[in-house]
Amino acid sequence: LQQCRRTKNLLAAKYVHTLVCSRGLEAHGSIGNYLVPVFVECNGISQARQVFERSVHVNEFSWTSLISAESQCGHLNNALTFYHKMQEDSVQPSGHTFVSLVKACIKLEDVEKAWSLHEDICKLGLQKDLFVGSALVDMYVKFDMVDKAKEVFEELLVRDVVSWNALI
Repeated sequence: LQQCRRTKNLLAAKYVHTLVCSRGLEAHGSIGNYLVPVFVECNGISQARQVFERSVHVNEFSWTSLISAESQCGHLNNALTFYHKMQEDSVQPSGHTFVSLVKACIKLEDVEKAWSLHEDICKLGLQKDLFVGSALVDMYVKFDMVDKAKEVFEELLVRDVVSWNALI
């Protein structure tokens, strides 16, 4: 699986998946959770969804991989739907999860969903995270809410070229 992921070989990933299934290992937590990002990185989003939906124990890594893939493929509402399902399953999102979701809100031009996400980010204390904060700054600038972007920028503990460029 690691080799499939490195080479982004979807055909090989499907073959390994068949072997995993034939040995009854797909339900094994760590294997199922690893298959999702492997398929995502091999551009096999439909296979990633299938593995995800059949998995019994999905972790934050699998959720985030699927949310990120849905967002990158332009399935923006799917990304947000998976986020809500993630919450229903009581799986805590990471900063990486939120960066993908913020990007989806920007593409959807949905300020209401963006505000809701920002609230969730603050509840988890992730608003000061450099990557999440930079994504929020970028989002508010793109929504023409420069004062809010400055406010988020000022809260960042560390600022880098990305966060500065987003504000500029």
